[in-house]
Amino acid sequence: MKMYALTIADDTVRVMQIVRDGISPSEVISQWHPLVKARMGVKSFREVQKTDLPGGPKLRHAWVDNGTRVVLDIPKARILRRKQLEADLGRKLTDPEIATINSKFTEKDLEEVVV
Repeated sequence: MKMYALTIADDTVRVMQIVRDGISPSEVISQWHPLVKARMGVKSFREVQKTDLPGGPKLRHAWVDNGTRVVLDIPKARILRRKQLEADLGRKLTDPEIATINSKFTEKDLEEVVV
């Protein structure tokens, strides 16, 4: 089973797995409903491994393709992580807590605290 990172219209990355051998992502995309094709607006794709996807599935909405690999959009990842922490705590984070997240968490930190 092959896995592909699709860069879509908003420059974020979505992942598609193809189960059958011998089928390209272009063939699969051509079979999508026209509304799905329009909404997704696939710009490009590349084959990836699960280990190529930073931060795990909880940060998938912050994935972007920098031209050579899939990376985290750190500002988006910080927002996602903040929302996850707020949900876990059952309350909104304070401004000092948000400032700590924004100033100290790097891509590696975000991966470690989420995974």
